[in-house]
Amino acid sequence: MAGCNVSIVQVPIPNDEHKRPDLAPLIKATETIARTLKNGDIVVYRSAVYSGATEVDCALVLDRVSAPTLTKTCLPGAQ
Repeated sequence: MAGCNVSIVQVPIPNDEHKRPDLAPLIKATETIARTLKNGDIVVYRSAVYSGATEVDCALVLDRVSAPTLTKTCLPGAQ
C-alpha cells in the first residue's frame, strides 16, 4: 500500500445483535490506510452504511491516525 496514491475501501458491515451496523471493520480498514497516507493521496469508500458514516467516522480516523505532518485536506462526499 505504501506505493499507492489511491485506496479503495470496501468491507462488509455486519449488524450487531440490535440490528445496528457494526463499523469496526470499516474503522480498522481506515486505520490501516491512514498509517500509509501521503500528501495528495485519495481514499474512496464503497460501503453500504448510513449517511454520514464515512464523512464523519472515517474522516476523524484518517485525521487522528495519519502522520502529524500530513497536510489535512479531507473532502468527504457521497456518490
